[in-house]
Amino acid sequence: EAFLVNRSFSKVSLSLFLFLCILLPLASNAEDEIVYWINPNGGRYYHLDQNCPVVNPRYLPLTVSMTKKELEQPENSIYLPCSVCVSAEYTVPEELRETGTPTEEPIWEMIIDLQFAEYAMTTRYVREAPVFLDKHNMLAKAGRDPEGYGTESKYLQWYRDGKLFREIECKYRDPSRWQYEGIFLSLPNGDVGLVAIEANTLNFYRWDEEGLILEKAIPGKWIELYGNRKAVCAIRSDDTGKTAHLFDPAGQEIWTCQFNDPIRLAGWHARPTATDEAGTYLAIVRAESDLLTAFFIRDGKTVSQQNIPYSAGAFYAGDQTYILAETTSDNNQYADIILDHRDFDGKSLGKKQLSGDRVVKSVHAIQYNPETGGYTLYGRAVANSRGVYTVFRIELDRQMNQQSISVRSFDFHQDYNFSVIVVPGGEAYVYCRTYDESYVQPVLVPFDALPETDGHGLRLH
Repeated sequence: EAFLVNRSFSKVSLSLFLFLCILLPLASNAEDEIVYWINPNGGRYYHLDQNCPVVNPRYLPLTVSMTKKELEQPENSIYLPCSVCVSAEYTVPEELRETGTPTEEPIWEMIIDLQFAEYAMTTRYVREAPVFLDKHNMLAKAGRDPEGYGTESKYLQWYRDGKLFREIECKYRDPSRWQYEGIFLSLPNGDVGLVAIEANTLNFYRWDEEGLILEKAIPGKWIELYGNRKAVCAIRSDDTGKTAHLFDPAGQEIWTCQFNDPIRLAGWHARPTATDEAGTYLAIVRAESDLLTAFFIRDGKTVSQQNIPYSAGAFYAGDQTYILAETTSDNNQYADIILDHRDFDGKSLGKKQLSGDRVVKSVHAIQYNPETGGYTLYGRAVANSRGVYTVFRIELDRQMNQQSISVRSFDFHQDYNFSVIVVPGGEAYVYCRTYDESYVQPVLVPFDALPETDGHGLRLH
């Protein structure tokens, strides 16, 4: 009886062994035939899901695939299993633990809000708000990642009709000054230019298919550079004080203004610039202590100046008038904003006050409407403690009386460091890249695509 049992057991064992011998190769072959997907645009992970949510939506569905054998090849050792769609229990290798769990490259692609995915700008880290030359051409400055600030190569990006048209890598002898002071220009023939301080020269470049071509280099000790696409004001320091020089995009000097009191000009604060046929530039400079002085400069001469007790900004309205946006307190974060409308000679054309219900307000742009003679005012109103993240648009008549207001919600990773950018003569966008440690991919969202929300008492009166 014992013999029969053992014999029967041996038959079962043999059958199981033969079954496993057949099944295991089949399973191995099946595993080798599994298709894994990768993102060739800087991705570091392989995915089972061709539409894995951790990948930037602009690259979905993934189109490059590999088998397990191909992934095991030395040249593909850079790829790791996606912790979402391949292995939820995946353990981060010891050498990567100190820097955190790796994600798709670049880091911020992992956590972009899906509701804003179609408005993602670039796979690089954009540190400054992009610049619109016109409704078709937008320019941006970017880096490889958030950690490389001031030391890595910088990238100039040229977008045409929303798509990346050209990108070049720039290395300056002093890259930190490139990052802060390179200004894009609109050249007379329609080309794109750039002006930047490099060592002891002020350089004017033209950007064509070969890259940045140096058109003009002006020697001197240049310490500041401010402007827009139509004019550039460069500040030069020498033994006798400081001088402001206004240049056109081709590098031709329009005028020079000498300041006799270099102590009062120890730090420049806000610097919009604009030109008409005569050449006009407006600067706000920081004087002693926290006092600001607004200088209205025309043809190289200060035609008017005004002391401002608190922080301020200035905006060119587009009809040979400016608007000074002055806060009414540095202690009250909900303080109102005074909008002082002035002409090119510094004469006040009237004042308005921007109020709101417990929201921190800021003005970002103003646009002149030639058809109506009125203006459109754009800005931001936030209250981080109450989760209020909004942008607003206020339509004004020619006397700057409020005609209508539209307030839109922009809750982007609970970050309030976003800004409204206006296309010359066109629509408005909301730009955000976030300042927190999540490194969210930057977005550029049309103002009208955002949902209407409560006005929080915002009004101009």
